Amino acid sequence: EGRDTRIRDSLLKFTLFEKVGEDGVDTKVLDGVSYDEINGKKIWVNKIDKNTTTETKITYKLYMWISNDTVIGDNGDYTTAEWNENIYASVKVNVKGDFNEKSLEPEKPQTGSLITTILGKAYGSGEIIALDVTDKNNVKKCDSVEACAGKTIEYRYSGATANNYIYLTSNTDTKEKWRIIGIFEDDTAGQYIKVVRDEILPETYLPSTFKASNGSTYKIKSTNSSYKDYAYWNNLTGSSDKNNWPTAGLQYYLNAEQETGGSTNGYLYYLSSDVKSKLVPVKHYLGTWKYNTDTPKQSYAHERYIESCVENKSTSDNKEGCYVWSGNDATWTGKVSLMYPSDYGFAADEAQWGSVILNSFNRSGASTTWMFSTMLDAKSKSSWMLSPTSNFAYYAASYSSSGDVNYNSVYNGLYGVRPVLNLSFQTSIVGDGSGTSSSPYEIIESE
Repeated sequence: EGRDTRIRDSLLKFTLFEKVGEDGVDTKVLDGVSYDEINGKKIWVNKIDKNTTTETKITYKLYMWISNDTVIGDNGDYTTAEWNENIYASVKVNVKGDFNEKSLEPEKPQTGSLITTILGKAYGSGEIIALDVTDKNNVKKCDSVEACAGKTIEYRYSGATANNYIYLTSNTDTKEKWRIIGIFEDDTAGQYIKVVRDEILPETYLPSTFKASNGSTYKIKSTNSSYKDYAYWNNLTGSSDKNNWPTAGLQYYLNAEQETGGSTNGYLYYLSSDVKSKLVPVKHYLGTWKYNTDTPKQSYAHERYIESCVENKSTSDNKEGCYVWSGNDATWTGKVSLMYPSDYGFAADEAQWGSVILNSFNRSGASTTWMFSTMLDAKSKSSWMLSPTSNFAYYAASYSSSGDVNYNSVYNGLYGVRPVLNLSFQTSIVGDGSGTSSSPYEIIESE
């Protein structure tokens, strides 16, 4: 006589079908999952859209099965088909849900990751480019997820028009417009979002002098009434001050809440606490920009001291393929900085990446970059950039409303300041903002 034999749970398989509506078809939503994969877990969750106004019927069928070739028995000698006994299995399935009718609540603002929003435009939109920077001597665009796989990628807004406006709040809760340069990656911080202020800092933000953490007092704001919203890059002695960003007066001011031993506010004071909580320190490269020959691609390589230059080791005259001035730091890690010349170059149409930024670029390339229109929006003010120049150890790069990237003395030159912030990759956006000038993205405040 045959006997009933219970099959071990671990041998069971499960398949789930879903049918929407009376006339719908069975759709397989789970196929052949094992008992171990679903035991004690939710195997399927479905939600009805909150704006649904009609009755919806959804039918589920769960099949529990075992194949004929499954080996059973204590000794593993028989398949199911060979076993000469009745077999059975038993499992318990819970179905839970809230089926009560509810009134619709007012819709809350949509939220989402800012990085996800940007990456969603990276391929095919023409607005954001994926830049393969794995070989910094040969930076190039890649056009698909497959082409970019396994590479070090920077995602940049590029072209004449970019919907990359975002509001950041000041310490007085004033919404200030910024522009998103793109998404970058740091060895320590990981992915981060790089933004630049849409306008130069107003006169009220700039102090006349600022005492830095190194104990030195730097001149910051111009005393010339015609340039009262302009600042020095590095004016300590007013003579032969170097283009070394880590010891520059502007760097100390931008990365401080308040001067050392005094009451003068640093730039961080003017940011809301929420914005400051999202700032991350990242590594900046301080190789020189070769003002008369560099294309965007070459500038990118030289900023990162590629070719024969070794970090913190350089020749006294900045030649022989080395792009860090003697005595200067090769890198600096911090939260607030300025744009690279290559940031401006790669914001232009790809056809301009072979043009020299200083010369032909300002005539033909400026009209193809959203940064040029931003400079016009910034009251046609010239602004400082981060990179030292290769011609003199006391010059730094700058850009002007005419569309060219140029240079000036760090202790005599006066330009506007458009800070660059590095935001955490966890930064989220809220609301219906589309990134246009009239409808910028907005950041969710931290809870």
